[in-house]
Amino acid sequence: MSSDIASIVGDLYGRLCCELREDDSFLAKDSDSKLPDLVISDLVTYIELLEGWSAKMDLISPCTTTQLIERHVIDSLAMCKMWRIIASGLQLESGLCIDIGSGAGLPGIVFAILYRSQRVVLCEPRKKRSHFLLEVRRKLNLENVEIANYEMRALVDFFRGKANLVTSRALGQEKLFLTTAAALLTANGHVIQMVGPNWKCAHTANELLSLGLSFKATEHYRLPITGAAHALAICTRSQPTILAGS
Repeated sequence: MSSDIASIVGDLYGRLCCELREDDSFLAKDSDSKLPDLVISDLVTYIELLEGWSAKMDLISPCTTTQLIERHVIDSLAMCKMWRIIASGLQLESGLCIDIGSGAGLPGIVFAILYRSQRVVLCEPRKKRSHFLLEVRRKLNLENVEIANYEMRALVDFFRGKANLVTSRALGQEKLFLTTAAALLTANGHVIQMVGPNWKCAHTANELLSLGLSFKATEHYRLPITGAAHALAICTRSQPTILAGS
């Protein structure tokens, strides 16, 4: 069973990379189209844990193993490719990623598996999900992972100005998320939101500037089996602007 899962992960990741190249996607700038064997092995363990725990609690919606891999793991790996492009441009080999509303560890656990030199904080206020994340950390020996079992607002008390990357996936609460993310970022930090293809920012450009953020781009991609359209919304840190009349 584990070898079957490993084969599916490797195949779907390869297909994602191939389709990105065919679409001339910006994400294709990350030319790595093969996952290391150790990464695949850890992803298999994570997938098996996710399936086992989901049978007992509401971690993800019911689906087949292949659907789980495509919808959740491959989707998260697309975000990881985006970060590799950004980090390469910044010549950044390590740092701090904060995944807000981590839930079942998506994309945070996938990111932590791929980038073990990167410190990863998984912000998840729900205790049952936090227990799952702790078990994943233990099983995979993810020493780079910390579980923050509290609301996103409280992150600022501990990590203000320290994060190179802040992520979220289908979180909602966008205004609160972006306000919190802006306070967490380093001077050259980035926000990557995993969103739907028709996403529009809840903030105007001036509102973003007042927070200390600048909108950079929305990068679109499709999942390899279903062709479902997804997007990554990217903001960067900028100097806060005091607006006239504010």
